[in-house]
Amino acid sequence: MGGHHPPRRWRIQGNTIKTRIQRLIAEWSGQSGDTPADASASALITHLDKALLVYQRHHVQGHDFMQAKRKDDHVEDLRRLATDLLDVLADWEGCADNG
Repeated sequence: MGGHHPPRRWRIQGNTIKTRIQRLIAEWSGQSGDTPADASASALITHLDKALLVYQRHHVQGHDFMQAKRKDDHVEDLRRLATDLLDVLADWEGCADNG
């Protein structure tokens, strides 16, 4: 009687998953009552911080920008990114000012 048994199917309950995700987000961010938007903002800042640390580490290790062959391309890319980040900052400041 040890035949093949189909895998057990779990019933997914959207509200339960949503509640658990929100609880995890609050735990990870260390702020009770945080929303997914708080987690998203924190993630953006964390990723930018990490990217800058990687850049600084490479700079110290002798991979200075002066050695890059495509300086103009990198300047253009960074300028675009900086402009986008300034737009995000302006939006965030506007939202923060309006409470």
